[in-house]
Order: sequence, then C-alpha cells, then structure tokens
Amino acid sequence: MDAFDSHQPHCSATPKVAVVPPWLPWLLRFSGTVCSLAWIAFVMPLGWMHWWHDSLGMGKMPQAAVVEYLARSTSALCGLYGVILLWISWQLERHIGLLRLITYSVGGLAVVGCLVMWNSGIPPWWLIGDAVANLIVATAVWVGTRSRSI
Repeated sequence: MDAFDSHQPHCSATPKVAVVPPWLPWLLRFSGTVCSLAWIAFVMPLGWMHWWHDSLGMGKMPQAAVVEYLARSTSALCGLYGVILLWISWQLERHIGLLRLITYSVGGLAVVGCLVMWNSGIPPWWLIGDAVANLIVATAVWVGTRSRSI
C-alpha cells in the first residue's frame, strides 16, 4: 500500500443521479417554445416590425440602422435561449448546472432590465411581464432542482 492511498477519497461505484419533478421538463419545453417564437421577429420584414411597434402602443418605430440591428439581435438571442431550453429539457439530469446558470442569469437580467428601462417608453406591462415570466421560470428551476438525488 502506498503512503498516499490512505488519503484518497473513497468514491461510490454508483454515481448519484439528479431527480427532477416531472413538471419541470414540460415547463422548460413551454418556455422554450414561447422564446423560440422570437426567430419569427428575427427574420420578419422591417415593415412588419414597424407595424408591431405601433400596434403595441410604442408609437412610431425609429428608423435607424442600430434600431433594426438591436431588434433583430435581441430576437435572435431570445430565440437561441428558447432552443437551449428545449434542448436541455430533453437531457435535464445531465445539464442541471447549465440550466441553473442560464435561468438565474436571465431572471436577474429581466429584473434589472425592468428597473433600468422603466422610463424608456416601453409599456410597463411589457417590462413587468418579461421580468415576472423569467422569475417564474428561474424560481421553478430553483425549486425543481434543489439537491435531490437517488
């Protein structure tokens, strides 16, 4: 026996597998599907963006290259977030750490974004709805992935 053998941690032969409630993958699939709809805005004609902007009560959409860039980039990131949630939902036990990182970060960003953009002209129902929806998902992930294992 080597002098270092006695100091080696003993590993169990069977790795612990995280146990998640059956509703969590379905919540992630629902959220992922909703967020994936943002791909439509990413590729929609600019005229449609202007129509939606006005229809949502935000007035005439400014006509500047940076406005279109930011609208499309935000839509693409939201769509990507949706695809990631969908992908994780099918391999949840394997990617719990990544899921926590992403959902807690997005939840925090939504709350901070709501506070920072409160006076920006974005309708309050939009800001609050975004923050609340993201906080619901982040809280559900926290509740559903607390240290349970078999």
